[in-house]
Amino acid sequence: MDQSTTIQTSFGLATKDRLPPRFIKASIGAAFALALLLGAGCATTATSRDPVAQFREKHPSDAAKYVYIYPISTDTYVMIAAVQTGTILEIAHTLREKFPAVPEVVHYADDISKQEQAATQSRTTYFESFRLAGLDGGTVCEFQSYDGKTTDLGLLVLKAGEIVKRDVWRSEQGPPKP
Repeated sequence: MDQSTTIQTSFGLATKDRLPPRFIKASIGAAFALALLLGAGCATTATSRDPVAQFREKHPSDAAKYVYIYPISTDTYVMIAAVQTGTILEIAHTLREKFPAVPEVVHYADDISKQEQAATQSRTTYFESFRLAGLDGGTVCEFQSYDGKTTDLGLLVLKAGEIVKRDVWRSEQGPPKP
């Protein structure tokens, strides 16, 4: 054997044309072990599958009424509400600042500030209730459903293929609008 093409490995001598038999056996063993590990780790179980798919499989007749069910984060809705609150409170502040001599305007600004702060607390509690219902394997989703007469839009929580919390925000007669 030519010294330039022969390499001593812990598995034996290797050349550019031939790997040592122990290396081949070890490689096959390692590949098999990796395949078993990945196969076991990537197995789909009922708890790891898509929650919407679980619901659709468990309740096909109910699921057929849903135009869509999309998993969401309540944080997004809370942030949107915070922007709304900030805007309203800024308007109230501007009214007080620009019209301090008009008691009715100042009173109105105070009223809308109080109303918005109460609404903010209510929204926070509402979204927190959905977040809490989604703990321990649940998923908060936005949905639109149509029962043949009424289109509903709202939030629900899916857990193990079941609806554990549902609230309709808006209900309209007729089919969903595109």
